[in-house]
Amino acid sequence: MKELLTTYTIEQIIIFLFMIAVALKEGIELFKYFRDLIKNKNIKDINENNKGEIILKEIQEIKEELQNMRENYDSKFDSHSEKLDILIGSDREDIRAFIVSKHHFHTEHEHWIDDYTMDVLEKRYAYYKEEGGNSYIGQLMNEIRALPKHPPKTRLKE
Repeated sequence: MKELLTTYTIEQIIIFLFMIAVALKEGIELFKYFRDLIKNKNIKDINENNKGEIILKEIQEIKEELQNMRENYDSKFDSHSEKLDILIGSDREDIRAFIVSKHHFHTEHEHWIDDYTMDVLEKRYAYYKEEGGNSYIGQLMNEIRALPKHPPKTRLKE
């Protein structure tokens, strides 16, 4: 220690100690920098791997949600389809009753049919066929079509 003091001055020793402290501090900072760099690289690698897993998980969740939506849609569609079938059947019955009523009225009482009523009957009959009606109504329509378009002339009693 005596040699150290004789070779170097106090100022030089303090500067040397200061430089060692600064070098030690910078060495620690450099160590921390490389440690964080490696840690962040590992985190990035982990994140990259996790991103793939997260994306696959999200895709699976989307698939499950789509399947739920499809099942829900199918059940609603089936329900609406059944209701639509009921409405079509009901409409077909209404048209059939309308045509039968008009047939009876015009063939048994009036013995003629006006153009407007004939037009309405033709349109309703077209709907009836479109809705799957396939009974004796076609024959009734043929009988209605055969009726005269004007009322029969009646003679006034003299």
